[in-house]
Amino acid sequence: MTTFFLNPEVRWHAWADGVVLFSPRSAETVMLPGAAEALLLDAASAEGWSAAAVGGEAESALADALLRLAALRGRD
Repeated sequence: MTTFFLNPEVRWHAWADGVVLFSPRSAETVMLPGAAEALLLDAASAEGWSAAAVGGEAESALADALLRLAALRGRD
């Protein structure tokens, strides 16, 4: 299993039946459909997202990605 980091606060694990988002700080776990992995990979590779802090345009991109992920989750 490979662990990916969306930002310093959120990581995810891709499984055969979906994607698990996990926030160690808040101890929150969310299960998403496998289609969400492509969105997360795009978000994690966007300019500025690998930095220690997320801010400005990257923060807006994160909010947009989370809204899209929520829409995917709602359709499952």
